[in-house]
Amino acid sequence: MAMAVEKVYEELDEVKVENKKLRVDLKSKAELREHLKKIQNDMLTKIQEESSKTEKQAEQLLEKEEQISAVKQANEDLKRNLCDRETTIMHLNAAIDKMRDAKSQLDCLNLQRENEVATLRHLLGTKESLYKEMEYRAVKLEKENEELLSSLKNSRKPEFRKLEVPLLF
Repeated sequence: MAMAVEKVYEELDEVKVENKKLRVDLKSKAELREHLKKIQNDMLTKIQEESSKTEKQAEQLLEKEEQISAVKQANEDLKRNLCDRETTIMHLNAAIDKMRDAKSQLDCLNLQRENEVATLRHLLGTKESLYKEMEYRAVKLEKENEELLSSLKNSRKPEFRKLEVPLLF
């Protein structure tokens, strides 16, 4: 029996050594498990943070897409507005060209009128000169007639003096 007890003690020592190894192994695995839980928690936190960032980026991307769409619409509106204004400018340029042509014609007509007025003034001046010349001659002829009548009256016989010839002028 002593051997059997020794054997039991040996087995017990072996079990204790094995138990100690298992406890060390369990402790190591528990520490590893805690470490892995911590890593897992850190990873979950990082994943949640990254997920939150991704969601924010997705929201920002949607906002940017909306902004891009709004800018594109504004750009299209500006292009249409620019096209309308270019058309208006073309019409205005055509109207300006017509006005320039009309002004050119008006300038020609004004020049022609000025030339005609100058010609008429010249003719009027010539006519006035002729009229004054004729008036002067008429006055002169009338004086000569009066002098001739006076000298005729003086030179005629007294009986003819009674007959007076009326002046025609």
